[in-house]
Amino acid sequence: MANRSHLLAATLLLGFAASACSAQQVAFLHKYRQPGRLGGQQLKQLQFFVSQDLVLRRVVDTSEHGVTDDHAYRSVDGQLMEEISLPEGTPGLVTKIEGDTLWVSFEEDGALPFQYLPKVAGEVGETYRFPYRNGRGLRYRGHYYRVMAGGLGSAVDTFLLVQAEWGSRMEDERRTLPGRRLADTTASN
Repeated sequence: MANRSHLLAATLLLGFAASACSAQQVAFLHKYRQPGRLGGQQLKQLQFFVSQDLVLRRVVDTSEHGVTDDHAYRSVDGQLMEEISLPEGTPGLVTKIEGDTLWVSFEEDGALPFQYLPKVAGEVGETYRFPYRNGRGLRYRGHYYRVMAGGLGSAVDTFLLVQAEWGSRMEDERRTLPGRRLADTTASN
């Protein structure tokens, strides 16, 4: 009997540890930035994640001397291409805030914009999405890249996520008033 209770306790402990390691993530919603909620400094101290794969690609000029080894290079149709891949769940930090745009850094010396775009039909919440369409170009770390996957208008747009427990805490900050009844005021008189 004692062995069974130890086994049950060990199983529960392992299950709890596994769930803690694989914390669920939820969309970072615009309402979290409403007045009285999160300010710039607080945003810069949150851990963000991308919701799906995001891929950028550029043609590497053969005269470039600053080719880095922190990105993947491949030959496509005889051209040397640099590809930057941010797999789903890649962590990032807000480095700059410009109006409704959060600039999120996923590596040193580089940040990508995620913009609050009002909800369109069928969306669950008002999120901060990567605002470039697939095939469009953008400047990143001094170079011009094309968005290859995960851009605006993809099957699913790439947006920012936060840990579910953090999102729940923001929801818990809301107070729900119990209300008052006439019977409550007459009883105290």
